[in-house]
Amino acid sequence: MQIQQIDPQKLKVHPLLKHVPDEWADDENPEFVDFRQNIQQNGIVQPLLVAGDKIVDGRRRWRAANLLDIRSVPMILVDESQVASIIVASSLRRSYNSKSHRAYSLFFVFEPAYKEALARHQERLKSGNQGDHLDKFRNGPTVTDIARQSGCSRDYMDDAAKVHELFAADAELKQQCEPQILSGDCTLGAVIAGAAGKNLKGQKRPANKPFYILERAAVGVINQIEALDELTKRDDRDEFRRFLSDRFLDFRKFDAAKCNAAAKRFRTLAKEFEFLAKRAGKNED
Repeated sequence: MQIQQIDPQKLKVHPLLKHVPDEWADDENPEFVDFRQNIQQNGIVQPLLVAGDKIVDGRRRWRAANLLDIRSVPMILVDESQVASIIVASSLRRSYNSKSHRAYSLFFVFEPAYKEALARHQERLKSGNQGDHLDKFRNGPTVTDIARQSGCSRDYMDDAAKVHELFAADAELKQQCEPQILSGDCTLGAVIAGAAGKNLKGQKRPANKPFYILERAAVGVINQIEALDELTKRDDRDEFRRFLSDRFLDFRKFDAAKCNAAAKRFRTLAKEFEFLAKRAGKNED
């Protein structure tokens, strides 16, 4: 691939990349200011990747060049068919991004394929046909396959879809929570749980209060496991969610005493995972 020079003012951000949030979007962000100063001193070393006149990778370098009034930047032309894979690869290179950050940021890149795979899965469930190991080759990738391409699990992709849906309906919630997702201070599961709690304010208590308490305790475990997974690069959350899914109908049949006992065990488990997450965090430091 040949490196060419171009005036950055002739370029714009690719529409698909616009859907991927940039935590340095503010020109006065301290990290972006340092980044811009580095470019001012050393120039742009890594070429931008461009499809036509649209930036696929390097929008921060492009913004810095425009702010510094740099009239020539290096670029490499790529084919439009490579755009999605380049955006995903760029995100995966940033290993410091949490799984929640990754799933949330890349959701719109994978959304068409995700929705198609989800529709196929739901159709199979309706027809009673669970498919076989050759199904993905006949009908396309599964939801799990799509999620793996983004570097996370299906549960994270499902949560990302739910969070984007919540944000579309509540701009205030998005303004409050999106920066925390991108900074790693808040997980997708915590946003969903918080939104559920917000929606219950001012409403009548759930008819099955003991089960509701059990459900909230289970969400607490999921959130703590998710926090631990971010630090240890494990996927224990998925295993626990499968356990909950398998036992859901049994939990529904619990009387108040059993619900309260199970909720107590879940709260204890959440504290244990919280302790492990804190210890893992200290080891990271």
